[in-house]
Amino acid sequence: MAFHVELEDIKRAQEWLSGHGVTVRDAFGVVGEDQALILQNGANYHAAIYFDDPDGNSLEFITPLKLGADDVRYVEGMTLNQWAGANSK
Repeated sequence: MAFHVELEDIKRAQEWLSGHGVTVRDAFGVVGEDQALILQNGANYHAAIYFDDPDGNSLEFITPLKLGADDVRYVEGMTLNQWAGANSK
């Protein structure tokens, strides 16, 4: 299950989850403590964080970064911090 959050919220999600006893898990080759990670689907880019609920169900916070973009610097396994540095203008 995925929950749409705003960019500023996903930037604070690691700390918020940790404060509630939740560990961000490794996903798509990015270790939990380095997330949020960047996902690409065609010309659409999103930041996401993955974790499990107390019953072991996979959950995700996700926010769109750029939709329909063709001027993006992206490599697989990129984190949100790396994305911000590579795509700041």
